[in-house]
Amino acid sequence: GAASVSVSVAGLGTFSQLATDDVGACSISWTGDDLGEFRIVVVYEGDEGYLPTSTSAVFRIVDFREEIVCLYNLFLDWVTERTTTVTEQSTPREIEVILVSEGVRLDQKSLDELISRFEEADYSEHPITRRHYDAMHRAWRAIVRG
Repeated sequence: GAASVSVSVAGLGTFSQLATDDVGACSISWTGDDLGEFRIVVVYEGDEGYLPTSTSAVFRIVDFREEIVCLYNLFLDWVTERTTTVTEQSTPREIEVILVSEGVRLDQKSLDELISRFEEADYSEHPITRRHYDAMHRAWRAIVRG
């Protein structure tokens, strides 16, 4: 039968009492209004067949445009450790040329993707979505951690 599960976000209070389905599963969808880090807590009070239990997880609500710019800034830190030619005035495309001409070992396709996603996030006004961020993060990881 259905069991009761409470879901809360630390600092925001309990926002849902859910009932499980026949296999003990339930789901919730929530969109936060504020950016930041939050802890979600799920509590099952138990019943005649199961002991009480709870779990929690931390999640972040982010602005994907800002996250892309942050990854680009981390990339710049990585670049300045490998070359002294790049300055604060260097454009992303100038940085690309410098890295290639100085023979810094990196994946060219990932570098193109990283710069393109940064330019799109920093210079455009259209919506930046999870898809854009995921592409940036894959490129950043391939370069910085590659």
